[in-house]
Amino acid sequence: MLQRMKAVPTILLTIMLLAVSCGTGPQENIVGTWKTLDKDGQSITIDLMEDHTASLSEGDITVINDSLYDSVLWSLNWDADPLQLDIASTSNGTERVSKMIVRFLSEDKIEIRYPDGSGNRPTHFEEYHELQQIFKRH
Repeated sequence: MLQRMKAVPTILLTIMLLAVSCGTGPQENIVGTWKTLDKDGQSITIDLMEDHTASLSEGDITVINDSLYDSVLWSLNWDADPLQLDIASTSNGTERVSKMIVRFLSEDKIEIRYPDGSGNRPTHFEEYHELQQIFKRH
């Protein structure tokens, strides 16, 4: 009986460690700084913060952040297939949402496909598309 009682803390600790290690889903994994290069070799950086604020920089110029807009927020629908990433910027009460799709190629690499000129969300990835880019975590 005493040996069983000694084993209980070890079993509980093992279960807790497994639960913590399995608890990361796409939303937790996408938080961070993601970088790529455009076709001209200029750096593009997307920052997705834990508080769901976002910023976008091209080279040394910040294109979108909460100092340029009233708010810039990201959301990820990880129940959708492919995953749907939205970045909503609000200025003077007007909201503009960039509706993208994203997929994880690895823990530190994602592929994003941007909406076309009409603003419609893409529905799938292609082997190559000019509105599709691979980003690496930095």
